[in-house]
Amino acid sequence: MKNMYRALGLVIIGLMVLMTGCAKGSKENELGLEYYAQGQYESAAAAFGEAMAADNTNSEYYRNRALALIELGKYDQAQTCLDYAQELEKEDTLAGKRARGILYYEQENYERALTCFEDALALSEGAVGQTQYDLLYYMAECQMSIGRYKDAAKTYTRLVDAGNTSVNNYYLRGLAYLKSGDSSSAGLDFNRVVESGSYAEYWKVYSVLIEHGQEQMAETYLTKAVLLGGSLDSDHRWRAEFHYFLGNYEEALAEFDQVSVDALDVDAYMMMAHIHQAMGDVTKVKAAFSVAEQKAPNDPYLIYQQILFWMECDEYDEAYSRIQKGLSVEDNEYRQQMEYCNAVCLEYMGKYAEALEAFKAYKEAYGASDEINHEIAWLNTRVESNQ
Repeated sequence: MKNMYRALGLVIIGLMVLMTGCAKGSKENELGLEYYAQGQYESAAAAFGEAMAADNTNSEYYRNRALALIELGKYDQAQTCLDYAQELEKEDTLAGKRARGILYYEQENYERALTCFEDALALSEGAVGQTQYDLLYYMAECQMSIGRYKDAAKTYTRLVDAGNTSVNNYYLRGLAYLKSGDSSSAGLDFNRVVESGSYAEYWKVYSVLIEHGQEQMAETYLTKAVLLGGSLDSDHRWRAEFHYFLGNYEEALAEFDQVSVDALDVDAYMMMAHIHQAMGDVTKVKAAFSVAEQKAPNDPYLIYQQILFWMECDEYDEAYSRIQKGLSVEDNEYRQQMEYCNAVCLEYMGKYAEALEAFKAYKEAYGASDEINHEIAWLNTRVESNQ
């Protein structure tokens, strides 16, 4: 969630522009703000630098340059700019505390960042508006990052009570409750999240509950979601996936049958392959994987799933050929898993010497484990007995 509210930050910067008319550096400062809003941080920093050169007594220019430098990861330079701004202002300001809080936040120094945001909020004198919302968001993120989940829930409650009742705020407060161990309160907020009847929101809630070990609670959301209406391809696709995760395989396939062929991607066919595998229909598994492979022949995840399928079928020659294909794919995030499967396949194919070398190479690349050491020891005995 680190950059979730960056857009809000842009709004705040816009609100902090001093309407100085023809004041020195004002045009350069305005240009810098435009660059910043477009995500062109190098250009923004340069423009703010020109504004500073035109008027080195304007603290706003230093602070704006600091914010651009923070985006570029140039924290030491940003710190220097903020120090100059503070010297010019002679006292703490809301804008100064906020900017310093963002610096600490981006450096993952959440305790110090939280203190700055709390100070900035105090300087806002109880007003409620975009600036205060922004500060509360940052405070909540800091509290979540340092494990102060109950405090984060209270901060999100302040946002909600102030009128910022977006679905995302309820989701974030629900997450804070969930992490604090209050699943009951989390459920109330998650119920608000799914009130719109959005499949995506149901999936979002289901996923976070699964992630936090709340399987039974998570399933209740999918059970409700499969009852949602809609006849679009996307509606059938969502319901198919939800039925799959609920273990309702016949219902999942029935929903997939309602999706037009053009709307079925490689993920859909992989899911159908897993459904047929769970139902014991090997022929249909192969057919689904075949279509998926036509759509994405070099997809590492697809190749890995095929490897696991063929190994489960005890067809190690077929799995081995898929492994070689997968290992030839660049930027393969499943390379480690495939290299392990490679060694296993060689062993089951009776190629003990090659399997031994493969396990040794795996150990050297990824480290030792009891399982790997056991395999190497056993294969050593097999190789020695064949000599």
